[in-house]
Amino acid sequence: MEFLVQLLNCIPQHPLKDTVEKFSSKTIAIFKPKIIFKGPLCSNNYQFVLPLHETPALIVEKKIFPAEKNKIFPINPDQIHSSEDQREVKGYYSILIKREMIQEMARSAFGTADIYFENGFTEISCDTWNLINSFVHETASRQRGFEFMQEGIGLQLAMNLLRRIKSNLPREKNDTVLPRDNIKKTIEFLNDCYNREFNFKEIARIANLSPYHFIRVFKAETGMTPYKYLLNIKLQRAREKLANRNLSISQVFSECGMEYNGHLAALFKRKVGLTPSQYRKKITGRDS
Repeated sequence: MEFLVQLLNCIPQHPLKDTVEKFSSKTIAIFKPKIIFKGPLCSNNYQFVLPLHETPALIVEKKIFPAEKNKIFPINPDQIHSSEDQREVKGYYSILIKREMIQEMARSAFGTADIYFENGFTEISCDTWNLINSFVHETASRQRGFEFMQEGIGLQLAMNLLRRIKSNLPREKNDTVLPRDNIKKTIEFLNDCYNREFNFKEIARIANLSPYHFIRVFKAETGMTPYKYLLNIKLQRAREKLANRNLSISQVFSECGMEYNGHLAALFKRKVGLTPSQYRKKITGRDS
């Protein structure tokens, strides 16, 4: 919350200030404002703006950049920037990531923390969009274990931006050794503790890796991110527990560390091919 409060204090006073939608972790905040301010503004963090509709041009260090819809624009820490005009907007995202997080990931992946993005609009990819939407959903739903999910998605989003947006970084370093035994320990932990609260750094410590390298190595070993792997475990346990008719469907998902809702029902159906109630009927021969 401290990071979010710091960011909110930087927003100028306006009747629409309190209407901004905000989704934040300790290191990342995604805003969906109803208004963009003329400025000038300046932040100590990395900022990425994403307009989905027509908006006024951006001015960064006195250079004008006409806004391009569905493209993302990076602003580096301490860069003075403004908007050509103050205007109410729809479909506008502002993503702020702590300077220390971006620099640490750059050091880990590229061998240097001296990261400076090239100002300009970049086409947003499907995977970037999916990560933004996943971060927003996990933050808004706040189900048990959401902080672990949130941290993992946030790390992936930050690395995705590091890779896709032009900067002064050299090529990404390649890992030559995969600590398989440590990854096996984290897999055992996820299988044993899938329904309890823990954070992403706790899992990375079990693997004795930095959070970013943990994601890379885990995916190389399992073919999926820790976030997806844990979600699959939860859904598999839910399938097993649905055979117990003494538990309601909501209780089943609660015991698996999830809050049952329409989104989760749709996700279950997408993975299994049936809704939870349909699946229970199939395996027990009776309606819920």
